[in-house]
Amino acid sequence: MTETKTSVIVLTGVESSGKTTLARGLASHFNCTWLPEYSRIYMTGPGYDRSDLVAMTEEQYARELDIIAAEPERVVLDTDMTVMKVWWQEVFGDIPSVVLQALESYSERRYLLPAIDIPWEPDPIRIGTRDRQRLFDEYLETLTEFELDFRIVRGRGEERFNNAVTAIDELAEDGD
Repeated sequence: MTETKTSVIVLTGVESSGKTTLARGLASHFNCTWLPEYSRIYMTGPGYDRSDLVAMTEEQYARELDIIAAEPERVVLDTDMTVMKVWWQEVFGDIPSVVLQALESYSERRYLLPAIDIPWEPDPIRIGTRDRQRLFDEYLETLTEFELDFRIVRGRGEERFNNAVTAIDELAEDGD
């Protein structure tokens, strides 16, 4: 995939770290489009198999490509293939080539990785609180391995949101 002139901001990271809340808030703040995480539409509970994860990966990627192809000035993605890579790796041990190829093409994106400094909240499709720090480290490793531009966002509530806006501004300055 070739990136367009669209400024792409991606929320990635551990479940229950505030990604969706930040994505919605940032899209509103910047008056731009946001793409929700497809797995939240697809899944109705915590159970799934390999075919479900294939379907979610393919549809997430297709939606991502479609929204960017429309060339909005800015878009906020509430996940991308960074999440799918860690998910595949954790659950099945292998990572589909479509995920790895997408990651190789993501050089123009700006990532926000929310810290795990807010409490885990139950949700019908969440797995649980297991190994949050280890998973956070997996996201750090993925962002670093693929040389993706990112900032870690810390804090709670309004402080977290303001830190996210500041991080986006910093990433934009670094990219210029």
